[in-house]
Formats: sequence, C-alpha cells, structure tokens
Amino acid sequence: MPFGISSASEVLQKRNEATFAGIEGVHIIADDLIIAAKDDKEHDLILHKVLQRAREKNIRFNQKKLQFKTSEVSYMGNVISAKGLQACPKKIEAICNMPLPTDKTSLQRLLGMIRYLAQFIPNESSITAPLRSLLKKDSHWHWNHEHSNAVQQIKDAIAQRTMLHFFDVSKPVLIQTDASQSGLGSCILQEGRPIAFASRALTPAEENYSQIEKELLAICFSCAKFHQYAYGRKVEVHSDHRPLETIFKKPLAKAAPRLQRMLLQLQRYDLNVTYVPGKLMYIADTLSRAYIEGDPACGAAEDVEVMVHQLLDSLPMTQAKRQQFRDAISDDPTMCRLMKTVSEGWPKSRKSLHSNLQSFWNVRDQIHEADGLLFNGDRVLVPPTLRTEMLSLIHESHLGVLKCKARAKEALFWPNMLSELLASVKSVQH
Repeated sequence: MPFGISSASEVLQKRNEATFAGIEGVHIIADDLIIAAKDDKEHDLILHKVLQRAREKNIRFNQKKLQFKTSEVSYMGNVISAKGLQACPKKIEAICNMPLPTDKTSLQRLLGMIRYLAQFIPNESSITAPLRSLLKKDSHWHWNHEHSNAVQQIKDAIAQRTMLHFFDVSKPVLIQTDASQSGLGSCILQEGRPIAFASRALTPAEENYSQIEKELLAICFSCAKFHQYAYGRKVEVHSDHRPLETIFKKPLAKAAPRLQRMLLQLQRYDLNVTYVPGKLMYIADTLSRAYIEGDPACGAAEDVEVMVHQLLDSLPMTQAKRQQFRDAISDDPTMCRLMKTVSEGWPKSRKSLHSNLQSFWNVRDQIHEADGLLFNGDRVLVPPTLRTEMLSLIHESHLGVLKCKARAKEALFWPNMLSELLASVKSVQH
C-alpha cells in the first residue's frame, strides 16, 4: 500500500485481525501483536498457532523487535508487567529532554505528548493550566517563570512513573467521586489501588447547579466513564456529600427535577453510595479541582436541563409574577442566604446553619434553584414579602380548610405554610 493514505491504519488493523482471528490470547493493535498466557505451556501453544498462521499467510516478523517470554513488555507506548501499567520509559525520557516551547506550535506539541500520559498523572490538568492559557485565541505569547515551573512540574510528575493496576473482575469495585465549583473528579479503585482516573470541567449551566446536584452529576459522570467496570455488578461509591446517602434511599418522586433525571440514569447500575469525608478521598478531590478542560459531558446535562425547563413551563404563574418572585428573593437577606447555601452546599449539622435558615433544614435535600427561583421539589418557594398575598389568593374562592391546604400544597411552599394558612382561613371565617 502506498504511504500517505489516511485509511491505511484501519485497513491494516482489519487485515491483521482477520489473519489471526480465532486464536485466543492474541491481541493486535496496528502492526503490534502481543501474546498473553498464564503459563509457558499455554504460551507455546498459542505461539505455535500464530507462527503456523503467519506461514500460511506469508507474513514475516522482525526478529529485532521480538520480545520473547518476558514478564515485562513494551506495548503501544506503555509498559505492561505483572505489577500493572506504566508509561514507556522512552516517552518519559523524550518529554524530560524536550526543550522549552518557543511558540504556540511547539507548546501544542509538548502538551500533546503530555496528554498521552495524562492517565498516569492525577493532577495533570491543574499543573498544565498556565500553559494552556497561552493557547487561547486572545492571548499573546509571553513565556515567564510560571510557565517554566509548570513544565518542570510535569516532567517531575512523569518521572515518578505512576502505576495503574489491572482490573480484576473477581474483586470489589470502589468509585470515588467529588465535585468542586467548576470541575468533576473520579477514580476507580480495587483494594485501594488505582485502576483509572477521570476528570472534566463543568459547563456554564452546570456551574449554576446546587452542590448536591454537582455531587450527583459527578456520580453520573463516573459511571458513564467507567461503564465497562461498573455495569452488571455491585459498586461501592464514596462521596463527600452526606445528603446523597439519603437521596438514594428516598422515593424518586421526592427528589428535585435535576436529581430525578440523574437518578433515573443511574438506575441501570447497582450502586451503594456511602459518605466519606473529603480529606480521606484525596484522589477524587484533587481531580475535581484539576479537571480536564473541554472534555465532553457524560450526556446527562441536556436531559437534565430539559426536565428543568418542563418544570418552569408548568408553573401556574405569568412572567410578570415570576419576575416579582425573583425581585422579592433578591431583596430579602434570608432568601439570598438560602440561595447561596443551596448553591455552595449545606453544612454538616443544623447547629452550623444560620438561625434564619434552620426552618428549611428538614427539606434541604429537596430545595433547588432554577431560573432565579427557589423550589421545594416542584413547588415554588414563596419569599416572606409575598406570603400574605399568596394566602389571600389561596382563599379568594372562600374554600374550606382542607381544600385550601390541598390547593396550596400543589404549587407553593414556605416553612409553617399550612399552619399560617389555617390561621388565615379561621380569621376570615370569624
């Protein structure tokens, strides 16, 4: 085949797979063929079949590149051994000896090489952040000490040769997840040893999620990223957000709309979510703050936003009334404090919560924000300045107590709403 044909590698892959098809223990990528066996006898049997097939198809192997009966082999840029997977020393040496970039093109070349080894560097995105900022369209090339230091940190991290261990289907699976204000991080472990790392940035819409929504999104991202490891088996999930333990035990209908959508996506997995303090999950915590810019979302974001829009469209209020609610929330210190708490996350105990917000403690898992409004599930939270008006509207048809309660519970919420409604109805009747 002539050089330069773009489909050449795919054709070669297909031909090689067809040539050695049916021989167990043989794995092919492009022109690299590896034989894996549990002992010498099995290895020799597989090798005999490979050589016989090669003789039939008139295929020759390069003797200089042959690695025969070795416990450690270099394969497709990685070193595979009984201990696990490591980066190839030649690639590490090449990066460590690379000169400092002099323009954007040479920087892209360096980052491309580093990105190939990112799976071995848990905090790769954090270290390379100053370098990636130079590649932005509106940035001018200005290399300084910060960039040189970042390159050196990467070289030092690569030189440590982090070991990724092989996945064992017979051992329990643990996924650690964490969400920061702008990123998601996750790692999959077996017996405390890392199998794979993953991280990504939050989209602008996801950055506005409440903390509990971000933490659940991190679990969705992890399960999608590690689907081949998690599907069809019991998986332990560690999160540093305690309310998630409760959310997974409650009926789906009790959750907020965004949480419902994500919980539905997780129904295919058998997960046991356990709270673990963030300081004990240093890998996931680091990755959530060292996320990979531009990595695609796990597919949940669009579906989640559709459900939120459906909630807003079904609200029995006009656009003018919605704006009135938004203005009342922004003008009320307690509502602003509640909005901030929902966004940043609730404290671990009720005592740590501001006294004005303690009445919301029992429903903290159901409160969420959408379009500048606060909701308890699918019921809009009424700011204090509008509660008297809402009580009047509920009772304007002079319904009885039970019907007024049912009407209020369909769309509205605030602490002690039913008791205030009862008092209001009784005062009118008298």
